[in-house]
Amino acid sequence: MKILFIYLYVKLPQFPIGMGFLSSMLKTHGHESKLYALESRQSPEALLTPIRMWSPDVIAFSSMSSMFEQIKSISILIRRQFKDIFQVCGGIHPTLVPECIEEAPLDAICRGEGEYAFVELVERLSRGLDYTNIKGFWFKSNGKLIRNPMTQLIQDLNALPTPDHDLYRSQDIPRKAKGAAEFMFSRGCPFDCSYCSNHALKRLYARQRYVRYPSVEKAILELATVSKKYKIKYIMIHDDTLSLNKKWFYDFCQEYKEKIKIPFLCNIRPGTCTKDMFRLLKEANCDAIGIGLESGNPSIREKVLNRKIKDGVILETFRLAHAMGMKTLSFSMIGLPYETPEAIVDTIRLTAQLGDQNLPWKYIFHPYPNTKLFDHCQENGWIREKPPVFQERSRSALRLPTISRKDIQTYYNNFGTLVEVEKRAIRKGKYSIARLSTKLFFSPKLLFAVKAYYFIYRIVSLFGPNKVHKPRWF
Repeated sequence: MKILFIYLYVKLPQFPIGMGFLSSMLKTHGHESKLYALESRQSPEALLTPIRMWSPDVIAFSSMSSMFEQIKSISILIRRQFKDIFQVCGGIHPTLVPECIEEAPLDAICRGEGEYAFVELVERLSRGLDYTNIKGFWFKSNGKLIRNPMTQLIQDLNALPTPDHDLYRSQDIPRKAKGAAEFMFSRGCPFDCSYCSNHALKRLYARQRYVRYPSVEKAILELATVSKKYKIKYIMIHDDTLSLNKKWFYDFCQEYKEKIKIPFLCNIRPGTCTKDMFRLLKEANCDAIGIGLESGNPSIREKVLNRKIKDGVILETFRLAHAMGMKTLSFSMIGLPYETPEAIVDTIRLTAQLGDQNLPWKYIFHPYPNTKLFDHCQENGWIREKPPVFQERSRSALRLPTISRKDIQTYYNNFGTLVEVEKRAIRKGKYSIARLSTKLFFSPKLLFAVKAYYFIYRIVSLFGPNKVHKPRWF
């Protein structure tokens, strides 16, 4: 059979690793698969031509919660034009909110890890057999909703094939992305951050081993094979926290140093990586590390996000990385429940303390269904009836009593500029300009003036250090 995967993205497409696993499984069973990547700004009508040309038997989506409204629209469009194509959706949203199948003209939704279940579905469809009793799926059949139990978590990750990188690289990938490759080896996270879907998933898989790893040998083989085939010059490892399993981590770094050597990026959690572990990462040619800061306000971080990590631990983690000559990416959220402008300034201030070797990434908090923080927002009536469509983490889906959506957006839009002026304020021992803007009743016009002045300062300063008067807070 022919299976067309439809992948939605916002700006730069990334390798959809889950679809890559499914595609590999399908190809080992003699089926064909293709991927169509649709940017959020593109019209769904762009899908109709490739569907007509290739005539797939099955169309498969993967959806996060913020994507589902757009997937629903695409599904309706496809159903009107191609009534006989079987449509299925997997991913985190249908896993946690399986009732979404009733909102769209989908034939099925897949709950949980679908490598084996999806192949079984396609096999039965190809043979004209009854498929409505396959575990891991909910089906709509003859006007009835059929709810099957979930499958067990896949414990032996070594038994899975290497994700199908050809699926992604057959697309028109931007040139700057062609020399990079993305990987994810482990599955699951042991922490219970209130905003993350992991604790919701763990409830579904009670009494099962949730955090799992393939062998180091399998991971290195995948890296070596893909890197050689596509002449990869940079590697991104998307495991939630590479430093959790210490033995796996030490063995992986040693093998990577000897057999791969390509510069790479990975993610760690503050407090999980020692000085010796950072040294191993550096020796393995890790040049950048993603670290979740999330909020610079200790009360928000510990009581709202359930991340019991002190400021000192966060700063020390970044310091150790920088001492080894590695750059960092700090991930922060704003627009959180109970957050005020002052609390956002705490995040700006803590981010500024991380120095020039850090690249700050910011997001607007998005409530994921069935997480503790989503439930809390829903109970308090903070979730908008119609959240923004496919603008996850760049527009607020909440109406909070402590800060307006307009102010959240203004801080989001000016986050990088405020971090830069905070760095200079810290160096000079000056008062916080971000905090000053808050005390002046937080004026978006003030922030615009700061941004404009900072931009002009950077441009003019290119012509010499004495060509421009520095702002007094620098």
